[in-house]
Parts: sequence; C-alpha cells; structure tokens
Amino acid sequence: MQALSSNPMVADHLRDFLYVTDGRDYELTLLSAQSVRRHVPDARFHLIIAGNSNVPVESFPWKSTHAVSIDDLRKHVHYQVEGQGPEFHWGWGAAARWFVQHMRHIRQCVYLDSDILCLRPPMLTPVDTIAAVPAQQFRKERRSETADFAGKIFDAKKPLFETGMLVINAEWMRKVNFLSRIFDGAVETQKMLGKRFYAENTLLSKNFAGLIKKLPLKYNVGNNDVTTGIISEDETVFYHFHHEASGVYNKIIQMRVYSERNGRMNIAYLVDNSMDQISRMWMSMRSIRQFNKAVRFYVVSSIPLKGDFINLVVNPPSDGFAIYGNRPNTRFSDATMFRFYLTRLPVERLIYIDTDTICHGSLEPLWKMTKRKGIGMLRYAISDSETNASLKRKFYGDIYHNAGVLALNLPSLLAENFEHESLKWIASDDMPTEVFFADETVLNLRWSHLIYPIPEEFNIKFPLTYKGTQTIKHFYGSQKDAQIRDFSALMTP
Repeated sequence: MQALSSNPMVADHLRDFLYVTDGRDYELTLLSAQSVRRHVPDARFHLIIAGNSNVPVESFPWKSTHAVSIDDLRKHVHYQVEGQGPEFHWGWGAAARWFVQHMRHIRQCVYLDSDILCLRPPMLTPVDTIAAVPAQQFRKERRSETADFAGKIFDAKKPLFETGMLVINAEWMRKVNFLSRIFDGAVETQKMLGKRFYAENTLLSKNFAGLIKKLPLKYNVGNNDVTTGIISEDETVFYHFHHEASGVYNKIIQMRVYSERNGRMNIAYLVDNSMDQISRMWMSMRSIRQFNKAVRFYVVSSIPLKGDFINLVVNPPSDGFAIYGNRPNTRFSDATMFRFYLTRLPVERLIYIDTDTICHGSLEPLWKMTKRKGIGMLRYAISDSETNASLKRKFYGDIYHNAGVLALNLPSLLAENFEHESLKWIASDDMPTEVFFADETVLNLRWSHLIYPIPEEFNIKFPLTYKGTQTIKHFYGSQKDAQIRDFSALMTP
C-alpha cells in the first residue's frame, strides 16, 4: 500500500499541530486540520477538548487527545468568561490551549485556532519559549481600536501578540509552570479593559513580555490584512477568518468556498476493510491522475489508510449499520453506506466515484456540474432484459439512477440534513423490504427531487457497448477485478 509521503519542503520543520475545541466549532477544526494536512502530509495532530464536550474524535486521525474539564479550567480561570457576560468574546476553549503543558508527549507544536486555513507549507522551526505574530503594528484598520485598549498596557517595547497561531515549546512551559503564571492579574486586567479584554492575547502579552518571539505576519493573516494591501494572499501561510464571518455556520461556508479557490477537483472514494476495494481504488486513482492533474482525493473508510489523499475514518457499528443487515434481499457493504457521510468532508463541491472504475479522460465537464444544487447521477431506462426488471419497476418505475458516479453540491445537501434524513429513512417503514442496493434505493426514492442526469460517458457500464466518448468505465460482475487489471495495465506509467 502506498505510504504517506513526506514533503521535502518541511523535512526539518515542526509537524505537530495542536487544536482546541469545545464541540461547537469542531467542524471548523476539521476544515483547518485538513488544510494543514494538504501541505504537511506527515503532520501529527493533537486535540484538546474543553469543557466536558462530546466530540466525535473518530472522524479524524488525531495522534492524541486531551480532555480539560470545566472544573480543571475553573481552578485556573477566575475572570469572566463567555456565558457570564454578553460583551465578552471568548469561551473556555481560549484558556484550554495552555493546558498543552500537561500533554507530556508533546515537546514543540504549532497551535492553530479552528477558523484558520493553511494555504502553503509552514516553514516553522523550534523555539525556546513561545512565538507569535505581533498585533498592533500590522492592523491598520484596527489601529484606533487597538490603541484604545492595548495602549493602556502595551507599547512598542512590550507589544500585544495575536494568539490564534502560536509556536509553543511545551517543555519550556512545564519548566516554568506556565499555567500557574498565565492567569496572573486576570481579574484586575479585565476590570481595566472591559469588553476590549481578549483574555488569551492580553494575558500572554502582559505576563510573558520579553519572552515571546516575533513571527512574520504571513503566519496569522486576517481578511482585512489582504484587502487593505498590508500583505498579499500569495505570501500568506495561515489565513485567519477572525470575526468577519458571524457564526460558526457562516465560517464553515466561507472556509469551504475559500479552500476551493485553488481550482483543484475534489474526488472521493469509499472503502471498508476489503483489500479488493482498496486495490481497485489505487488503480482508479492512478487512471484519474493520468488525465487530470489538479485533483485532491478524499477517502472515507472504516479503517485508517495512508496515501496521497485525505482520509476520513468512520465507525460503522456505532452508526447503526446493523439495522440494514436485518432487511431481506438487501445487498450492501459498509463502504456502500458511507455515501451518506460524504457531507462530512470539508469541501463545497465533490465528485464521488466507485472504486471499480477506470478513467480515460478529463473530468472537468463533470466537475463543472457540481456547481448545480443537488445530486448528478446516471439516468437510464430499466430494460426488460435486466435482471429483476419487474421488481425494479415496482419500486422505481421505468427510470433508475445509478450511484456509481455522483456529482455533489454539498451545501445543498447539508441544507436538506442529508446524512440524518437518509439514515432515518432507511431504518423506517418507508424503506422497501425488497431492495438490492440500499444506498441507491434511498437516493432514488428519498432524494428524487434533488437528482439531475449526468452524461453517460461518465458512468459507462462495462462491457456493454457504448459508441460515444468513454471517460469513466464502470466494471461489474464476477470478472471485474481481472478486467480492471487488464485495462489498468494498458495505461502508460
């Protein structure tokens, strides 16, 4: 199996990345971590879970997780936090980042807020203490506001630092017992600054003045920094969405849209623990890369996989898949049912392709179709010669849509609560008892109002004769593995 390759650009640089979530912003956290993974393929990710939150950590391959309870936080945090006053702009997560001091397996790491996207490889090296981007001298559009609150404490000799992105020496934190010092004077400082008191920024800059190393602005760039010409997007390493997007949902949409701007097509596969499926997937990926250069692959799987793709691991038993096995005449695998989890991927537009396919051309026309709301599927008339034709007509009518290739617009599916409604419907009495492929049945019956047809060239059932352009050959039957190998061998290396 293909190993996760190292990026030579970051060979001697930091590759441990730390996030904090209180549960509400976890989807943002995943978006951010996926963006880092594109540029640092061998990155190791660590998560601090703040405030007794129930977070589905199995949805991402975290190297380690660390829970910080509300009681743990209250032992240290005595200033007013979110929920106790509407004018304050932080929560328990802001304080929880400093608990990396207790994660003794971490020596050095890069901390990132959940609303940050990585745009290019971060060339960050270890530090003696903590490194951050200074705030006030760069933020022209906020200069008067910054001077209003930061000027009471900070000046050019003791600058205020941004804390959305940090390089942290956790060994140094343990040596100086950082947690016992970071919150010194918090209550008094909050009384002085009122609603301008951003706890993490203010307390780090005040209590560790002179020890914080300065980082270039490119490591914590806000939207206004680009629009006002302070720095160009081409120079930006970490793009911070700050507060210009109100609410977590709006930030999710903005981050997804922004991540699409590099023009790469997003293509997803679904696999369980079947080595046959995984082997087919490698051959299908190889064929796509031969004809499509700007591609990003996603793989939803029941086991962790390594390769030149982003892997979302899900746990079938905990998601109620056992229900489906009790239905008679139903054919499905865990991987088949993972179609309903595709909306979890951190993208706006997506092409899904079965593993038993070979590509022979450009997918750009299909990719353009993903701008349309809904689900693009191959539509065909059920013929009398088809196996179980009468039974299919009973449930589907004369027209059936094949789910081997899908053109997906994820925001339109999220608006329909696609995952939840699909799983609820398949376990209900609305689901026919005599079906062959449970996922296709749900798509054809429950989501018929979202389906539009895609050209046949993108889902040609081999070996049936088709005279037009053959972009994606879709193999089936007992001989498909041998046929796929034969076609794959004909392709140039």
